[in-house]
Amino acid sequence: MTPIKLLQLVSKHLEAYPQSYAVAGGIAASFYRKQPRMTNDIDIAFCTGSAAQSRETAKKIIRGIGFKPAMGWIPSQDAMSDPIALVIGRPDTNELSSTIDLLLPVFPWVKQSILRAQNNIIDYGFAHFPTVTPEDIIVAKVFALSIEANRFTDLDDIQSILAADNQLDMLYL
Repeated sequence: MTPIKLLQLVSKHLEAYPQSYAVAGGIAASFYRKQPRMTNDIDIAFCTGSAAQSRETAKKIIRGIGFKPAMGWIPSQDAMSDPIALVIGRPDTNELSSTIDLLLPVFPWVKQSILRAQNNIIDYGFAHFPTVTPEDIIVAKVFALSIEANRFTDLDDIQSILAADNQLDMLYL
């Protein structure tokens, strides 16, 4: 299944959670880059309340599309915080397919980026989706690089977004 087909599939399940999600990651970045790039996964910034509530809802959505949920972790600097930062959806078969990552509000940029994305609706050809702004893509990519500095695709996304003809809110950045 291609990333766009997967987005189309999951969109029916996301409709039940208006203003709780935004397309993020490589697909969103491709709208703002100087030259688009291919990606094999779908990233959705997702928040339906607390991190724990969002995680349970994300697992429900992933099961609803027939995928198997798995938890994704980030190193925690605060022992009291929840290190489960995303729910990853993979097909329950061995076939080569795209994956989906529902990025939870454990990431400090998720809530704000979802809120800002509600005014940034992009037509994906089969539906219109709130999509993380180029500024919030940069924030997310910088955050990812702060955790793991060898994420070269994230660095390339930042450079290409900055090189493109985007009117960025530099004060926000």
